Amino acid sequence: MDALVHCLEAYLSSAYNPPADGIALEGLRRAALNLEQAVGLGDLSARRELLAAALNGGLASQKGFGGIEAAARGLEAEAGARHGALHAALLPEVLAFNRPAIAGRFAAIRAVLGLGANDDIAEALTRLAERVGLPSRLSEAGISARVLPGAAKGAAADPANRTNPRHATHRDYQTIMEAAL
Repeated sequence: MDALVHCLEAYLSSAYNPPADGIALEGLRRAALNLEQAVGLGDLSARRELLAAALNGGLASQKGFGGIEAAARGLEAEAGARHGALHAALLPEVLAFNRPAIAGRFAAIRAVLGLGANDDIAEALTRLAERVGLPSRLSEAGISARVLPGAAKGAAADPANRTNPRHATHRDYQTIMEAAL
């Protein structure tokens, strides 16, 4: 899921880099198509494709990431949870927060994910994450409300927040995390 979110957030980043956008979208496609088979079945071909998706995310990361990564890192620092395991729980709330700045990019994301024009991206990716055993709520990952203020401050200070499509303060991150709890 980490590779998938890196590709998604690099594509949605506020930085301008059309070649990186193409690399990110291709990585998103690869990750979404192969995540379930790689995790559930241990399929070597699917695992190879996930490695390629991770490379895509790394190459596209020069654009920066966004709020999912920033919030996950803040929570990792405060609660000790692995940040990649938190992405699915944070994804719907961060996409909803960023929606005014990114809605124009949803058509391309839906296309690479094989979704219809009216399908909800966050819902589709959350279902995928659940199928591979990732928590869809922060509380399912052992995160408690007491760590949210510190985690929100960490998220706002994280470098990934600088390229989040919409400016997010520590109060915004606290609201996002509370909604994802």
